[in-house]
Amino acid sequence: MNPAATQVARDLFLQAIQEGPAHVPEAVQRVLDQLPALGAQSQSPDTVELERELADEFSIWDVLSSAQAIAPAHSERWVAGLRWVLQELRCWTPGAPQAWARLPVLFAALSAFDTENAGVDAVLGDFPEAVTSEGPLRLLHVTTSSAPGRGVRRSSSSADIQAAFRDGNFEQLKLRTRFLVTRLPSEACLAIYLLWRSRPHLLAEVIAQKQDALFSYAISQFLGDAALDFALGVDEQAFKFFSAAAAADLPADRASSETLNAFRGLLLQAANTSHWNSWLRALYKHPQGRRLSESALSAALARLDGSKWAGFVDGVELWTHAQTAAPVANILVSFYHASGESAAREMWKLAFRRWDDWDYDSADSKTHMSSPSACSFDFPVAMYYANIPEQEAQSEQERLASAVECIEQEWFSSLSELMTQRNRLLSRLRLVRHGRALGGGTTAEALPQPPEPDGEYASLRFHYHDVNAVRPRER
Repeated sequence: MNPAATQVARDLFLQAIQEGPAHVPEAVQRVLDQLPALGAQSQSPDTVELERELADEFSIWDVLSSAQAIAPAHSERWVAGLRWVLQELRCWTPGAPQAWARLPVLFAALSAFDTENAGVDAVLGDFPEAVTSEGPLRLLHVTTSSAPGRGVRRSSSSADIQAAFRDGNFEQLKLRTRFLVTRLPSEACLAIYLLWRSRPHLLAEVIAQKQDALFSYAISQFLGDAALDFALGVDEQAFKFFSAAAAADLPADRASSETLNAFRGLLLQAANTSHWNSWLRALYKHPQGRRLSESALSAALARLDGSKWAGFVDGVELWTHAQTAAPVANILVSFYHASGESAAREMWKLAFRRWDDWDYDSADSKTHMSSPSACSFDFPVAMYYANIPEQEAQSEQERLASAVECIEQEWFSSLSELMTQRNRLLSRLRLVRHGRALGGGTTAEALPQPPEPDGEYASLRFHYHDVNAVRPRER
C-alpha cells in the first residue's frame, strides 16, 4: 500500500462531496437491479464480489498502491462514481423503497473506494443522522452469528468460545481466541466506524445487547488501539476483556499515560464484578515483566482492598522456576510505594499463606528439587518476614537452619526424596534471611540473590543442579 494512499482517498472524497457530474458505477447498478429477486428469495447481495468488481472497474487498488499521481481522466471518472454513491447516502431515508436492502450495497461500495476510512472521515459531517446512527445500528443488529457469510467468520471452536464467555472463564476465552482471525463484511465495518465516530454510545449498546463473544472480539480487533479507551463505556465483559488483552503485552515504557489510565480503569471495573478473579488468572498467571498490564495492575491494586488482592495472589502461578519472580516483584514494589507500608502488610500475609501451603509443591510426591529454588513470590514472602517481629523471624531462620543441618538424621525412602526436602528447606531459609535483611535495612534489593550451593561438599553430596542457571550455550 502506498504510504500516501489515505491522503489520496481523502482528497478524492473531498472532491466527490462537491457538486459535479455523478454516474452510477456499473457494478453497483448490477447489484441494485438484482435486489427485488434477492428479496423474494430472502437472500443478501454478495458485497464481497461487489467490492472486487468496483476495484476492477475503477482500478482502485492500482491507484492506492501507486506512488504516482492519478491521471486527470481517471480521477474524474473515479470521482463521478464515488459522487453518485455519496449522493445516494446523503438522501437515504429508512422509509424509502428497498432502503434497507440498498444500504449494505451503498456501504460496501463506499468502502471499496476508501482505505482505512480516511475518505469517510473527511466527509463524515455531510452524512445525515440516519446514515450515521439508525442505518448502521440496524445493520449491525442483523450482523449475527446465525447468518453464515454475513457476520463473524466462525472457527471450529466457536461453540467453545461462547461457552467460555457464558461460564465467565476468561482464561479459556483468551486461549480459545489466541490465534483466531475474524472478519466482518465491509458494510458492517463501515457501520461500526460510523457509530464509533458519531454515536459511540449506540455502538456500546449494540455490543452489550448482543452478548456475543465473537462479535465483541471482531469489533475490538477492528477498533485496534482505540478499543481500550472505548471499552470503558461498554457494558459487556467480553469486549472489555478482549480490548485489555490486546494491549496487555505493550511495553510499559512506550505506553502513554492515557493508555495506562484506560487499562487501569478496565481493571477497576472488572474488580466490581464477579469476573475479577477470572480476569487475573487470564492476564497475570505468568507475569512477563515491564508490561503495560503489570504497571496498570500495580496502580489498580493500590486502589482496592484486601478482598481483591487475594484474586491476584491466587491467580499467579507458583512454581520452582525464576521467570516470574522479578515480574511479580515489579508489580508489588510499585503497589507497595502507592499503597503504603501499613496497607501492604495484608498483601504480604496473603502471599505468605499461599506460599506456605504450597511449600514448593510438597503435595506432589513426584516433585524433585535438584537445588534450592526461586519462586514467583520471592519478594512478597521476603516482605512478610521483613514485617514480622524480629525475634519471630530469627527463630524461624534458626529452625530451618537446624532442620537442614540434621536432615540426614531423618528417614527417607530415596536420595531424591532427601534432596528434595533439603532443597525445600533451603528455599524457605533463603527467603527468611532476605526478609530479615530487608527489615534490617541492610539491602536495597527487592529480590534475594539467585540460589547457590551451601558449600562445595554439600553441592557434591546432594548433587546440586540449578535448573534456572544459564548454561554456556544459552548465553
